[in-house]
Amino acid sequence: MIHWRAVLEAQVWISAAINSAGPARKIVDEAVAGTFRIVTSPYIHAEVREVFSRPAVRRFLARGFDEAAWLDFVELTAADVVQETVGPPVVPADPDDDPYLWTAYVGAATHVVTWDAEVLALKHVRGAQVVDPREFLRMLRARQRPCRASP
Repeated sequence: MIHWRAVLEAQVWISAAINSAGPARKIVDEAVAGTFRIVTSPYIHAEVREVFSRPAVRRFLARGFDEAAWLDFVELTAADVVQETVGPPVVPADPDDDPYLWTAYVGAATHVVTWDAEVLALKHVRGAQVVDPREFLRMLRARQRPCRASP
């Protein structure tokens, strides 16, 4: 069985922190449970931390939620950190997306999980399937279901 490895785009991380019942949080919970590994990089970590620092995001976090401790916990228990690589542009319209895709390549990710329409339009990037969080969660759950033997 191929072990899944997924890069989570910053908005997926933020959504996971804000909405504990949403698909993004369920994805992170599955990673913590060992269902798959998250692939991340110092660039992704820094971008997620920067987005967490924005007042428009902070107001949606639960009172007392320590985003730095949560992010560190998830990375320590469920993630492989790879050094980012720079390569030719993958998403010319938005070069800020490229580090995610290069992280997927360097980290041998099987999936890139994003809500970004330009990235989703790629469908596959250097061996990684590009999907939105709902689809990734559906695929994870389908993969976990035991196969029934025919009578």
